[in-house]
Amino acid sequence: MQCKCGSETKLNEAVRSRLKARLEFQVCKACGRVSNAELFVKEVKVVVDDGVGATARQQFANLDADTAKALFARAGGLQRGFYHQRSVI
Repeated sequence: MQCKCGSETKLNEAVRSRLKARLEFQVCKACGRVSNAELFVKEVKVVVDDGVGATARQQFANLDADTAKALFARAGGLQRGFYHQRSVI
C-alpha cells in the first residue's frame, strides 16, 4: 500500500494473547502514519477503522476480557448468519 505522503507502508500487528486478540495495521516507512487497522478476536474480524477515527485501535487499546467477549459474540453471530443465509440461497 501507499501512504498519503507517497511512501510505502508495511503490515504490522499487535497481539494480546491472553484475550486472543490481534490488531493488524499499516505503518508508513517514512512518516510513521498508522492506517487501515483491523481488530480480530479469536480470528474473527470484529472492528475496522472507519477512515474518520481510529476505531479499531481505540478498541484494542481499551480491550478487556468482557469487551473482547462481547465484540466476538456480536461479530461471530453476524458472520454465522451471513454464511447460513448464503448456504440457503
